[in-house]
Parts: sequence; C-alpha cells; structure tokens
Amino acid sequence: MTEEQFSDDGSVQRIEIAFAHPVYFSEEEYHTLTKLIDGVARANAPAGHVHWLSGQGSKPRYSQADARFLGKPVDPTAPETGEPTFEHSVLYFETYCRERHPEEAKRA
Repeated sequence: MTEEQFSDDGSVQRIEIAFAHPVYFSEEEYHTLTKLIDGVARANAPAGHVHWLSGQGSKPRYSQADARFLGKPVDPTAPETGEPTFEHSVLYFETYCRERHPEEAKRA
C-alpha cells in the first residue's frame, strides 16, 4: 500500500469492502477475521489503554437521536427517534478503547 492511501499520520479508522458478488464465510474464516481485527486493535492500543473488538454482526443503523447520544455519525436520512434497524447484508465489526484500570495495569 502507498502512503497516499492513509491519513497524514498513516492511521486507518475504517475498512470497507464491497464484494462484487455475495460471499459466505466459513466458521474458520469468520474466526480468523475476528482474531485479526481484535489483534490489530490490541496491538494499537494507546499507552495506558485497552483496545479490543467489542461488537460484530449485522450493521446497525441508528436513529439520529441515538447516533448523537452514542457519538456516532448522524445519518440525515435516518428517523429522528426509534429503535435501531440492521443491514443484514453488511458484516459489521466495531472496536472499543478505554483507559486501563489500575488493577489491569498491575496484571499487564
């Protein structure tokens, strides 16, 4: 990959794959993919933090109110309020990063 494919500091916040034809993951492939994503997150945790794969499944689509509350991008076409809906044709992964608790730091 070339430097132009990344942000100025070389980091990436999203990976998007658009398959030209529907694909199917075997259990082993799915497990490998989740281990890869979790490993990349953990390896890139800022000092004093933990970073891990925290969610996976169908891609959620949040109402505008929920998106604002969760700190997610607001889709102007989403309803103002209501329960999330899910895009079942999109496999979605999400990570979470937080400060390491003092007890965790002792074990690290």
